[in-house]
Amino acid sequence: MSSHATLLPTPLRLVVWTVLRAGAVPLVAGLHARAGLPAQPARSLAPGGSQGATTLHWLRRHDAATLQAGVASLCAQPGVIVHPLDAVPWPVTAALLAHSTAAGYVHLFWYPQDAAARMQGLQAALGAEAPERARLVEHTQGGEVRLQTVWDALVAAGTQPLALTVEAVCQAKPADAVAALRPVLARLGLPAATAADKAWAARVQAAQPVAGDGAAVGVAHFAPASVWRALRVTALPLPPSCDVMHAVIDTWPQAFGPTDLTRLGGVVVTRSDAAPAQLVAQDGQGRPLPPVTWRLPSPRMRTRFADSGNADAARFFWRMAGPPAQVRLLLLPGGDASPVPLFDCHWQPATLADVALWLAAQADAPDPLALAALRRTLDGLPRDAGWAEADATWQALRVRAAPFLTATETPHV
Repeated sequence: MSSHATLLPTPLRLVVWTVLRAGAVPLVAGLHARAGLPAQPARSLAPGGSQGATTLHWLRRHDAATLQAGVASLCAQPGVIVHPLDAVPWPVTAALLAHSTAAGYVHLFWYPQDAAARMQGLQAALGAEAPERARLVEHTQGGEVRLQTVWDALVAAGTQPLALTVEAVCQAKPADAVAALRPVLARLGLPAATAADKAWAARVQAAQPVAGDGAAVGVAHFAPASVWRALRVTALPLPPSCDVMHAVIDTWPQAFGPTDLTRLGGVVVTRSDAAPAQLVAQDGQGRPLPPVTWRLPSPRMRTRFADSGNADAARFFWRMAGPPAQVRLLLLPGGDASPVPLFDCHWQPATLADVALWLAAQADAPDPLALAALRRTLDGLPRDAGWAEADATWQALRVRAAPFLTATETPHV
C-alpha cells in the first residue's frame, strides 16, 4: 500500500503478554495511532492499572465468580490489554487467558532478551522497596516461566501467538524494526502503510523501554520465594474512649517468602474527622517502618457508617519488601491523645494446615511458581498425619501444571 494511503479507524482485539519494565506502554500508544484510533491508555489488570480493581478484589476476597465475570466483561469489548505477567496473581492471568482466547483476541508476547537490563530497570523503579539482587533474579526468572506457560497454553489451544523481543525493535535499524512489527499489523487486519509504520517504529524506539518508562502498570507482585511463611493478623482490643469505630485488615498475602513485597490493606473508620490523625507502622521494637497510605476512597464504609467523620475515605494501604517478623499498625490521633494500637501482624513458619490451605487455593489455576515454593515448604515439614494427603494433592496439581514447573529459561518464541 502507498505511504499516503488513508488509514481508517480499526477496532483492535489484542493482548500484549509482557513483563514489568519491558516498555509495552509506548508500544501500545503507537499502535493506537497506527490504527487511526484516539489516544487512550492501555487496559491493564495489574494493581494500579485501569482494570486493577478486578485484581484487587480477588486479592481481598478470592471470589472466583466475581473474578471471572470481571475478566469476561473486559474481554467482551475491543481494545488492547497489556498484561505484565510478573505483576498479577496467577488466577487472574488464567482467567484472562481463557476469556481473551474465547473472544478471539490476537496474542502478542513482548519481552526483553536482556534480563540484566530489565533487573536494573526494576531496581530503579522500586527504589527503597527493591529486594536484594537474588530476589530480583528470581523475579525475572518467574516472569520468564509465566511467559512460557502462557505461550504453551495458547499453542495447545490452537491459537497462533506472535512474539517480539524488545531488542528486535528498539535496537534495530528503522527498516528492520518496521519489518518486525508488520506481522502484528497483518494479524490485526491493518494494511501496510510505509509512513505510518515508520512513525510507529520510531515512537517505540525513542521510548527506550528496557530502561525507560515501563513502571506505569504498578509495583511487581513478586514471585514466591524458596519457602513460604504464614501471616497471622490479630485485631487488638480498642479502648472504649478511643475515636475508632471500625478497623479491619481485608487484604494480605496468603503466603510469601522472606524478601517478598508484602501488601496489607483495610479500613480504619473514626468518629471524628481524621484529618489530624495518622496511621503508622512499627516493628516489634517500636521502630518506624515505611509509611502507611491512608484516606483512600471507601464508598461501602460511607454507607455503613454514615455518622462517621471519615467513612468516605477510610481505606489504607501499606507495603514493604522483606518485612520484620512482627509489624504493628497504630493510630496516632494527634494532640495529646495516646496512640491506639490496632493490629499485630506476625510472620511465622508455615504449618501443614497452612500448606493444605494454600494447595486448595491452587485448585482452579495451578501456578507453577507457587507449586515449586509449596514443594520446598512441604518438604521442610514433619511427615506426620496429613502430610501424605498434602503430598498427593501437590502431585495432582503438578501434573496439571507440568511441563512448566521447572522451566527457567527465556521462552524460545
